[in-house]
Amino acid sequence: MPERHSGSEASVLPALLGRQTEVDRLLDLIRPPYTGPEIVLIEGPAGIGKTSVLRAALEQVETQGLATLRASPTEAEVSFAYATLRDLLDDRLPSLATGLSQVYLNTLRRALGYSAEDDSPSTATKATPPSTELVAIAVLTAIRTLGARAPVLLAIDDAGWVDQASRDALSYAFRRLADLPVRVVLTQRAVAEGGPLPFGLADVARPIPIERLWLEPLSVGALRSVVGAATGADLSRPTLLRIHEISAGNPFYAIELARAIEAQGEVLGPGQDLPVPMTLRDLVSDRLQGLPPSTRRVLLAAAMSSRPNVELLTARLGRDIRPLLKASVEAGLLRIDGDFVAFAHPLIASTLVAQSSEQERLDTHVWLAQAATEDFEARARHAALAHTGANADVAEQLALAAAQARQRGAPLVAAELADLAVERTPEHAPERAAGALAAADAWFAAGEFSTVQVRIAALLPSVEGVQRARALVLKGLAVWFTGITQEAVEILMQALADSAADDQLTGLIHYYLSIFTDADLRSARDHALAAADMLSRTSDHGHHAAALLQVFYISVVLGLKPELALLERGLALERDGDLVDRLTSPGIWWAGIGRLDRARERFSSLLEFDRAHGMFSNVGNLLTRLAEVEVWADNWKQARKLATAALEGDREAGVEAAEMTLRALAYVDALEGDIDLAERAAKAGVERCENGGAPTLAAAWLKVFAIAAATRDDAAAVVEATARAARHLQEVGFVEPMRLDPAPERAEALAILGRESDASAELRALEKRHRLVPKPWAAAAIARTTARLAIGRGDLEGALSATDDVATSDPVGWSRFDVGRTLLVRAGALRRARSRRGAAEVLSRARTIFDALGASRWTKKADAELNRLGLTRSVPLALTPTEARVARLAGEGLSTRAVAAELGISPRTVETHLAGIYGKLGVSSRAELGRVMAGRVED
Repeated sequence: MPERHSGSEASVLPALLGRQTEVDRLLDLIRPPYTGPEIVLIEGPAGIGKTSVLRAALEQVETQGLATLRASPTEAEVSFAYATLRDLLDDRLPSLATGLSQVYLNTLRRALGYSAEDDSPSTATKATPPSTELVAIAVLTAIRTLGARAPVLLAIDDAGWVDQASRDALSYAFRRLADLPVRVVLTQRAVAEGGPLPFGLADVARPIPIERLWLEPLSVGALRSVVGAATGADLSRPTLLRIHEISAGNPFYAIELARAIEAQGEVLGPGQDLPVPMTLRDLVSDRLQGLPPSTRRVLLAAAMSSRPNVELLTARLGRDIRPLLKASVEAGLLRIDGDFVAFAHPLIASTLVAQSSEQERLDTHVWLAQAATEDFEARARHAALAHTGANADVAEQLALAAAQARQRGAPLVAAELADLAVERTPEHAPERAAGALAAADAWFAAGEFSTVQVRIAALLPSVEGVQRARALVLKGLAVWFTGITQEAVEILMQALADSAADDQLTGLIHYYLSIFTDADLRSARDHALAAADMLSRTSDHGHHAAALLQVFYISVVLGLKPELALLERGLALERDGDLVDRLTSPGIWWAGIGRLDRARERFSSLLEFDRAHGMFSNVGNLLTRLAEVEVWADNWKQARKLATAALEGDREAGVEAAEMTLRALAYVDALEGDIDLAERAAKAGVERCENGGAPTLAAAWLKVFAIAAATRDDAAAVVEATARAARHLQEVGFVEPMRLDPAPERAEALAILGRESDASAELRALEKRHRLVPKPWAAAAIARTTARLAIGRGDLEGALSATDDVATSDPVGWSRFDVGRTLLVRAGALRRARSRRGAAEVLSRARTIFDALGASRWTKKADAELNRLGLTRSVPLALTPTEARVARLAGEGLSTRAVAAELGISPRTVETHLAGIYGKLGVSSRAELGRVMAGRVED
């Protein structure tokens, strides 16, 4: 592969004269050390000297030992797959092999056009294509790996010509440079200062410093030096002033004007107009018109090639081209870096192509389609442009190039090439339908779902049987991803009618239907059973495993007895299967039955797997699932952190925040006591989901509303919200809703309201489900509701018996929050039984739990109940040893800070202890505390 920048035959460029200030400024910005990331943007109009300034600065830092990643994309490469990435990273692959994980290294190899196993060019492979997201994270990881070894300077000359596949990957990386020692230098053509930033830098979630270096026009004196160095012309001052006026100080434009005047051989008189065209393109065109035919032939090949080099151009002319190249460099048309040939300005190449005849361009495409140094994709594109109309050989080339681009992780490029292949395929050839399906599949991989539907609509009249079924499946998936579930189901049902001859495809359709029909759980289970049956006859173990796990989980929520053997069988098959859907349902099951360790392990492993393989579409969901686990594990701060990370990830990806992520944050708000915020979020969420036909999500939001209402002691609002949630769940078919179950809050609220009959019925149903699927959170709710009903009947002994599990310790599997809530109910029974000391001890324990959790509203409830007991110094409660020391010191008049210093604890901890002490001793000030402690025997 030709090296683009190993050396230079034109390192001192005439256009650099007058730019030393800009070069020095750039050097100040890019010389190490780097304390963090920074992006430098060199901007200005065409020909102003951006490339010259960048090249001069890079040469200096490279001679000082700084290794750079450099790319100079051209117009001819703008449609190619990862052309710019290849320039940046190709020669770094060997060094990255010792620091990059195999997954990322293989991904980079494939993106740059190699096989994953070695450095041989690869045109196609049977391996699963890397996603564009995986390529992006591999690029970011490569930059991080290099940055861990030494400062990284990444330079791209002319950001406007970066191909889309590279642009997407680099945009992802640039937005996540964090604290890496990296400098990114970009040149960008612009007509005015302050224009749009490239690579989506304006939308970075965590802003990176950006230095914009605008190149001003050259002065008359600087322009004289530039023009003289480039042309050798000695222009009169009036002529020079006129050139400066017309060129607006643009060095490239000025040089072309001077050359045009010199070619005319005239001396301008005072006030005489320049006898040349006044646009830069016209000037370049006039100069190119006079080139010898052999030179034009070589330069046209260079302009139309994706990677022009000396070997290619020598082959084009058929003889030694060194004299021609030397003359072109001296004439300011070309520059040569090692073996790579580049035009002095992009305008020269585009003008040369534009002024060539159709036949000249056709001949050049024909020749480049066979050129050995052009890569496979380039040869296929040249072949397509060299032949109009249908051509089976060209279509085959394009189809192979599309397959290569797809395997390299550039689905958008693959889609465009596949479309070209279809256009070149003879109309009635059997390959045409298969090619159209491949093109639609590439558009689907690129996320262009509306385009998929257009392509499939055009294809359907010409296909039948299994091929038609495959087309319908692709259309159904595209429709589903746009959020139109019912239409997607109807399309897949049509596909079933045509897929009977293919067990694997039929099983896959049933599997998709088991997911799409989540608003009708019985239908979803039927499809999951059919999928498991059909896929058991195939070698598709990955989807077979997923289908079995679907059957297991849907059966559970339909209220059937859990088939644990089915769960284990699915998990075992999953381990041996291909890299397909890894479902969250086992984690949801384990979280539901209180096995939070296994749930956390499941979601964490899925998250690690998806990130490592570039499957980022589910990362937000998995972070949210982990947040829910931490809520139930009483780690509320960690839950908020995880949900916030999910939210930020969605924001960076440019997608709307998921309902369950927003709901997780609101749930934490409710638990921590920010009731108003939680209820506003819940109200808006319920409205969105009910209007959008998402009953399960609506029920999830209503659970937030219920816990918020319970926190503010509004039992009637709890009953209303839970009734609404229950209707939504019944609509879908839930019998065992697991953690979405509204019954725990509903049963207790009904008991609080004195609706004994309704509460008892709700309790019996909850107990029945609990016997089938034991759940610690359900056990806690059953204990509280049973106790409240007993209190309502005056059966205080029954209430205490119902809550005996929390009397001395925390029941296994219960959350601390559930323990605290149950202790409040037990304290109420003890108070009614006139056991004020016992009630105070229980309340003190509950208060400690709530305070440690950060459940501020529930802490206040416990305090209120303690105060309600009306305890005085005559009925003191036992203090812990630490509380006793805090109380003694505070009662002696020491400040909070002094007590903290004396005991070696934080002031906040002192305040927490004091709040508990006040409740236990029935005092409300330090003065009272001092009096009580003065007459108190030491604990």
